[in-house]
Amino acid sequence: QARLKTTLAEAQARLGQADAAQASLAAALQARPDHAPALRLQARLAAVGGDPAGAITRLQALLASHPGDAEAWLLMGHLLLHQRSEPAQVLAAWRQALTLQPDLAAAHAAIVALHLARRDMDAAASQLAQMRERLPRHPRTLQFDAELALARGDLARAQSLFQALLRALPDEPGLLQSAALVELRLGAPAQAEQLLALALVR
Repeated sequence: QARLKTTLAEAQARLGQADAAQASLAAALQARPDHAPALRLQARLAAVGGDPAGAITRLQALLASHPGDAEAWLLMGHLLLHQRSEPAQVLAAWRQALTLQPDLAAAHAAIVALHLARRDMDAAASQLAQMRERLPRHPRTLQFDAELALARGDLARAQSLFQALLRALPDEPGLLQSAALVELRLGAPAQAEQLLALALVR
């Protein structure tokens, strides 16, 4: 019952049915007060509802009773990032998630993305190497390989990787935009314009 109600609440939240989601979530927690997926969703909905500090407090309580919940550590990292916490705190949460679940793609991706945003290419490359070892064929691994190549100015490699990704995921706006940037930097504005036009209609 708790699992079913939590799944229903997640679907309702995605559809923007906030009141219905909260009602289903309450039913889930009534059926099983310690149901970790429901408690994670409760924290996520609190953050979406404008109470990130309350969301963090809820997650801290969840992690006190479920310290091995990798998804909760992943969410904690995102909430800390949203609260503009120190990068070390954010990274610690995501790394704990990976300690518990080494193949958690979202945690690898979050760490790589943060390092890229901070222009720490060596740290990004180091995390990407770990991601590649665990998830060699995952689309996010290939995407960050391309993004890192672009950030380092290796345009030929970036172009090749983005083209391969777009053959598999032709409707992904983010990939289209990054591929367009590569083409623009390679001096191919017509190709860049075509890719951006596709991104706008996706």
